[in-house]
Amino acid sequence: MRTLTTLFVATALMAGTGCTWDLDFDDPTYGSESEALSTSDGVLEGSAGDVRNVEGSARVHDAYAYDSHAYIELRARGRGGVIMQGYHIDGFDQLRPGDVLTFGTDRYDYYTGGSEVYVSTTGCAGPSGDNWDFDQGADEVTVVVEQGPEPGTIRLDIDSRFDSYYDGGSQNVRGSVTVAVY
Repeated sequence: MRTLTTLFVATALMAGTGCTWDLDFDDPTYGSESEALSTSDGVLEGSAGDVRNVEGSARVHDAYAYDSHAYIELRARGRGGVIMQGYHIDGFDQLRPGDVLTFGTDRYDYYTGGSEVYVSTTGCAGPSGDNWDFDQGADEVTVVVEQGPEPGTIRLDIDSRFDSYYDGGSQNVRGSVTVAVY
């Protein structure tokens, strides 16, 4: 019985939070080959969890694409720790300069409504990278696509709103990144 309990606890810890393991079994890249995306000029601004006053450049921690799916992860320091924003973009190859898209939490509404693009954000914050106290999917994501500074690039400006389930308030994190279009 003790071995079974230990196995259960270990499995639960491994399945843990999305930011710790970032496993998305609906993600078409899971178990598949993916290509690195060329990114630059990451920026994060806002507050998440107990981390406040994030303003300025952000490190691109991860960026890859597979077919029409892309994942871009930005991290930046603020007062109280580190904020991470993971952007999951289905239909990445459909994004065009001038697009302004807003998404809620129910991705299937967008697929059944005929949209080929869906963007969601996983937001994390904590005292240090990979030590997250806050781990939540955004309740609303707005994406503005602009022409990038170089030919063959686009600039993504992504505003993610995280509603508090405890006090009725919300927090916003705005991210920007330039991405080479493949």
